[in-house]
Amino acid sequence: MLKNKKGESRFFIRDKKGDARYMFFWRVFIWLIVFGAVVLAVLIAFSANADVRKEEADILSVKIADCLIDEGYVRKDIKDFDIFQGCALDKEAIEQGGKFYFSVLIKDAESGDIVYEKAAGVADFEIQCYIKTEEKQLAECNDKTLYALSEDGKSLLIKIITASNQLGKSL
Repeated sequence: MLKNKKGESRFFIRDKKGDARYMFFWRVFIWLIVFGAVVLAVLIAFSANADVRKEEADILSVKIADCLIDEGYVRKDIKDFDIFQGCALDKEAIEQGGKFYFSVLIKDAESGDIVYEKAAGVADFEIQCYIKTEEKQLAECNDKTLYALSEDGKSLLIKIITASNQLGKSL
């Protein structure tokens, strides 16, 4: 340890006068640094935008596919099936919200005869699915083609197109 000529430690304050005065400024300085770091971290975290359009479109298509197909077979009541009630989809959010779109086409894989067809939402989103651009205002889409069997064993082609343009907000 460093000592002066008298053999005392240099860091030893003899009468201890003023030590709290000097430490106060250092303590406030450290508090300001910690406070500033916390404020900066919160600002960085909450200024990020979340774009979940692709994930929403994917979730919607999986939900529709799970609703229509059970263990490789299409629902028995598919001809007069109400997709909103049967798949627990919010009709108002899709048709009047202006943020979502889906299209379901079920047809015989061999003859091409249409078994079931339903589309709802903003039809323009289906066109936006095929436009390749870096524009952030276009809808993000998911396109699924599945095969399943009808109740009488015929092979059915199921084409599901879903789109979302719900841009999300800052977190």
